[in-house]
Amino acid sequence: MHGTEGLLTDFCLLSPERFLVVLKNLPLNILNGYGSIANGIAETLPAKDKLLLIAESFSGPIAVKMASGYPDKIWGVVLVASFIDPPVTSLIQRLPWKLLFSWPLPEIICRWLLLSNEASRRDVRKIQKSLSQIPPEVMANRLDLILGVDETESLKNVRCPLLYIQPTKDKLVPDRCWQTIKRIKPDAKCVSIDGPHFILQRNPKEAWRHIEEFVKSIDLG
Repeated sequence: MHGTEGLLTDFCLLSPERFLVVLKNLPLNILNGYGSIANGIAETLPAKDKLLLIAESFSGPIAVKMASGYPDKIWGVVLVASFIDPPVTSLIQRLPWKLLFSWPLPEIICRWLLLSNEASRRDVRKIQKSLSQIPPEVMANRLDLILGVDETESLKNVRCPLLYIQPTKDKLVPDRCWQTIKRIKPDAKCVSIDGPHFILQRNPKEAWRHIEEFVKSIDLG
């Protein structure tokens, strides 16, 4: 739920040569819904190229909405530790998130919730720095969007192939989120990778291996 490209720099540097990776930052302002984000990003996409969307966590509903609304542009979708409906209970909405997000993320929480105890101090610091660059009110707004999200109808209209990458030790997005996607789009594929919620940061090579195999299956199809 970060929305900053700094967290994905290492992942992009490890991409196979056949891929031209373009990072899209999320806007750092208060938004009314996932639709406005999806439309804003779609307006910046190349007019002719067919694209593979790789969306992590918070960005998953954006990719689904774009694939539904712009089928001529989107060739495939990869959702990483993501969802199309709220992954957590709405009861947490009662907490003072704007205040909580104004505090630095403690290392112990970062390791337990997002990374792992084995994560390097460099990785922890990178996440702490990236999250600190997002205004607290924007983080709280994104949480509100997550708690109200429902892209069921959008997913029903997605015609391109979809791959779901599921970390085995994800403490934020439960398996129920993948099961919902599978129920709505039975031809979606799922692969599990050992690791935490931020699996693209912790195991980028394994993630790229599965993404490349997915792309090859689309080519053959």
